Formats: sequence, structure tokens, C-alpha cells
Amino acid sequence: TLLLPFNRPLLAYLGEPLLLSVPDDELPGWWLLFKDMVVARGNYFACYNNFLSEMIRYQTGLELPVIRLHGLYTGVHRSSVRSEEVLVVKGPNICLDPVCLLNRFMKSSGQVVFDPDQPRPTFVGLDELQGAPYSKLASFQAVVLYPYDVALALFYELYSLGVPLFLPKVELLRFYVFRGLHSSSGYHQVQPNHDPGRGPAPFVASLDTSAWFHAALYWSAWTDFAQFPHLLRFS
Repeated sequence: TLLLPFNRPLLAYLGEPLLLSVPDDELPGWWLLFKDMVVARGNYFACYNNFLSEMIRYQTGLELPVIRLHGLYTGVHRSSVRSEEVLVVKGPNICLDPVCLLNRFMKSSGQVVFDPDQPRPTFVGLDELQGAPYSKLASFQAVVLYPYDVALALFYELYSLGVPLFLPKVELLRFYVFRGLHSSSGYHQVQPNHDPGRGPAPFVASLDTSAWFHAALYWSAWTDFAQFPHLLRFS
């Protein structure tokens, strides 16, 4: 909105909740201002994922196009592989340590699951790498990703690297993805006098366990974690 007085075309690429950083007392004006910006001639607004586009439609009735994030800026493609290492990506608010659990699982049951004459994979946490370059991320045998928001730039970056990605089964995503900004109750409002139409409300709070079995199932299916092809699943 700082650029509006300059009367120049706006190109907006949205990736966060529509009401992020909008004070409550400015909401009535923001709904109108946002619509004016979207429909103004010369402006172009798009979202980088289907979930956000559908959430904005639910809140305002405005249907924004989706231009998915491709992560091509990494400039890296999968080449050499660390044959025994699997990268693990988890949210900062997951209490258990999946890296430790996966490595212990390998020690306890790896002899049954894997050929004893072949090396067993070891799991390494992303947070242990301290800002590793994309070239290093591309060298892992695979990635186990526990998604902790409805969209993560890291997911698209890893996808573009060509690294095999393991994610929870689609029906289990609802228990993972509602832990980020989109789950903050401060952004869970609908424009006054607007009928949202199809679907349950996308407002799933982080600890709203009742919503996990209704709205979360519907809305997690809108995420690219559910929609992208060539993903490997675990349960």
C-alpha cells in the first residue's frame, strides 16, 4: 500500500495470509482496499500455492491465479549422492526428534528391512547442517519432510533439486501442516457480508484437534504436499 500514491502498476506475488500485519481497527478499510488493488487495471495479483488462493477466495470472493514456486533459482541439479545419508526436515515445534527415532529404528529393525550386505541409511537433520548450500542438499540419498505449514519454500527448492522426497500420506497431512502462520487465529476472518460458498472454513488452529478430523482433511488436500506428483509417501 506504500506504493499506491505513486499511481503505478502493482505486481503482487502472495505467499502469506491475507490479514498478516493488518491491525484489527484497519480491517474494514483493508477489505475494500485489497479488492480495489486486485481489480484495478494494470495490476496483477497471484499466489504461489493453491491453498492460499482458495483461502483468499473463501475470505473475500476474489479468485487469484496461482503461479507455483519452482525453486529454479537454486541453480543446482542432483548429481553425486551421499549413498548412506538421508536428510530430515522438521518443524521447530515438533517435540520429538525424528532424526533420533529414525536412526534408532534402523538399528533395531534394519537387519529385517535391508539387505545385510548393503549399507543402511543414516538420517541427518537439516538443522545440523547450519546453512548448507543447495549443492549439499542435492547430494543426499533422499529427504524425509515433515511439513509444518501449508506451504514451505524449502519444499519447492528440494523438489527442483530432483531429490527423492518422502512425505506423510495425503490423509495424514492434516496432522502436520497447520502449525504455521496460516493457523494463527488473528488471520481467521471473512470479509463482512461475504458468503464464502463451497467448503468448510480454512481456519484450523494449531491445537484445534476437532478441526483436524473435518476442515483440516478438506484443506490439507489443497496443499502442494498433496497435489504434486512424484512424491513418495509414508504412514
